[in-house]
Amino acid sequence: TLSHGSHSIKIRVYDNIEPICEKPFTFTVDKEPPVFSSVTVASTKDSVTFSDIVASDAPAGLDPQNPYQYEIDGVSSSWLASGSLLQINGLQPNHQYNWKFRVRDRKGHVSERSGTVITKAEVPTLSLASATSSTADIQLNSQNPVDTQYLFRVQSSSWGPLSKYVNSSG
Repeated sequence: TLSHGSHSIKIRVYDNIEPICEKPFTFTVDKEPPVFSSVTVASTKDSVTFSDIVASDAPAGLDPQNPYQYEIDGVSSSWLASGSLLQINGLQPNHQYNWKFRVRDRKGHVSERSGTVITKAEVPTLSLASATSSTADIQLNSQNPVDTQYLFRVQSSSWGPLSKYVNSSG
């Protein structure tokens, strides 16, 4: 079997007396997947972005049309042409997602990176429903999951600072 890399071959065609045709060919044997050096994964409250993708493949090169694919929680994209900046929108805030990012060479070999990313929490809106001298009923509204923790910090000249973590149901 031939080794990974570029190879040359010369083909000669003869008749009974002398060569009638001679042609050299160069071809590539690619037995290895691309080298996937890095990918940066970032999030907002409702999106995940893949950027700064660095991958290479010698000697065959990356797939010339669609070398990139991403996956979020088991749902894969089609193979894509651009790897400079890929954004997935419509995600839930403050949620952990499993991601995979793949790069493919022109021979069909694939390399993959994977990890987890947590979307940012949405900033809640607060309103004061009622208040007395010793209590306050604060309403919190957001699209965050119900178990999202919020830190409430109250500062009072009478009894000093008070901090407490609560979720949207109290």
